[in-house]
Amino acid sequence: ITGYLYEYGYIKENRYLEISAEFFKGSYVGHTAKRAEAIISYASGGVLFIKNIHLLTTNADSFSGEAFSAIINALSTENNISIIISDIDGSSLSNIQNLFTLIYEFPQYTNNDLLQIFNIQAYKDGLSVQQETFVKLNNHLINKQLTCRDIIQIYNNAKKNHINNFSKGIITDKYVIVPEDLVLNKPKVKLNLTRK
Repeated sequence: ITGYLYEYGYIKENRYLEISAEFFKGSYVGHTAKRAEAIISYASGGVLFIKNIHLLTTNADSFSGEAFSAIINALSTENNISIIISDIDGSSLSNIQNLFTLIYEFPQYTNNDLLQIFNIQAYKDGLSVQQETFVKLNNHLINKQLTCRDIIQIYNNAKKNHINNFSKGIITDKYVIVPEDLVLNKPKVKLNLTRK
């Protein structure tokens, strides 16, 4: 998007700053406004990409409210900057959508779309995917709303695990991702606590 905005003359520089909305929060009263001003000044001439604005509206502390107000102020005033906000659908976006000239809703990926993305990533790396791997992955995707980023993370973890499995001799074909390569469960933290 930044490239298109630059090509069509909406911004002066072909660069963007990606930042979480929570970063706008200051550490003391009055600091948020200064921080917001510094962020906007730094991103001037390009695109300021703000993520997770819902974190400011769901938190009740005054710093979150002050940060949200600073972002609204930046959207409302004429700046040498294009501001893009990306977030999950919710009241935080619907309340400010009138401040934007363009709103794009990303489509919800189907399980088949996500499997195809996984397959494309493997193909780019010169790998193929065993059919049983797709079956296991599809079973994992049922009743989950995963994004493109989620499936790419699953693929990257599977690729790392595949390399480890091959180097340990657990699998024999280094060009085929098998079900054993998939890491689908979140890592567990094990604690060894002794009560005193």
